[in-house]
Amino acid sequence: MRRARVIVLAGAVCALSGLSACERVEQWLTGAGPPAPGAPAGPAGEAFAYSASEDLSGYYLPRDEVRLGRWRLDHIFMGQASDFDDWAAGRRQGAFAPLMLELVDPESPLVQTELGPVRSGRVRVLPDRFRVTDDRVVFGGQSPEVGEVTFEGQLDLDALAGARRALGDERAVLTGSLAADGRATTVALRWWAGD
Repeated sequence: MRRARVIVLAGAVCALSGLSACERVEQWLTGAGPPAPGAPAGPAGEAFAYSASEDLSGYYLPRDEVRLGRWRLDHIFMGQASDFDDWAAGRRQGAFAPLMLELVDPESPLVQTELGPVRSGRVRVLPDRFRVTDDRVVFGGQSPEVGEVTFEGQLDLDALAGARRALGDERAVLTGSLAADGRATTVALRWWAGD
């Protein structure tokens, strides 16, 4: 029944929006990638999908500096399955999401925090769509400072398991492409549990 509703909704979007919108919806539903910037996230209820069977929670940090214009990728955060369940159920808390990115302006002034000095120019990008499986992470969000931000990457569960056993190491566990501030680049991310 749910699949039939999705197909009917996708057909309605195609009929009302034209072929290019139809192709974007089909890409989103089939896993061929996130919609193009400004594209609809897909039928109602399909913008956020989480079906990972493993615990993927933690911080995904760039192995090497990742710059997009004036911005540097600080990390991608992924919460636990219960965080994704809460998000899907509409239980959302302020500037937190189960999948989000943080970008930093490396030229911004330093401020002192309990963890030491950090750059004051920080942007947390919350999702307006995502899909997470055991081997794939797709993210799309908006930020007033940066505009459209997208990420699509492949997870290596064996590497992630090894990093978890070692409590973090330098091996890449998530690789893919990141686009922000009108630019795109490839990224290789390592895993860190956080404090």
